[in-house]
Amino acid sequence: RTVRLHCTVAGWPKPRIAWYKNNVLIDAKAHPEKYTVESNYNMHSLEIKNCDFLDTAQYYASALNVKGEASSAATVVVKRYKEGEEEGLFDPKPHGFCPE
Repeated sequence: RTVRLHCTVAGWPKPRIAWYKNNVLIDAKAHPEKYTVESNYNMHSLEIKNCDFLDTAQYYASALNVKGEASSAATVVVKRYKEGEEEGLFDPKPHGFCPE
């Protein structure tokens, strides 16, 4: 399974976006098999591939420029798939999200 976290950030000067897992900076370039970070205009995303229990964590995006910093957090909980349950999409109402 893959999880994608999204946030929208706008600012001037253009802010630098960093993603964190449990307050530790995610280095997507060092772990391309696990993470992909994308930025298109003001939309930023973190993709977490092949999720397992170790990916259960607090994730947050931080936007930083000379004017200041803003951040928003989301909690990702990876649960065990139970035999007999219908395999479906993740909860459509996440417990945390990045507000615009």
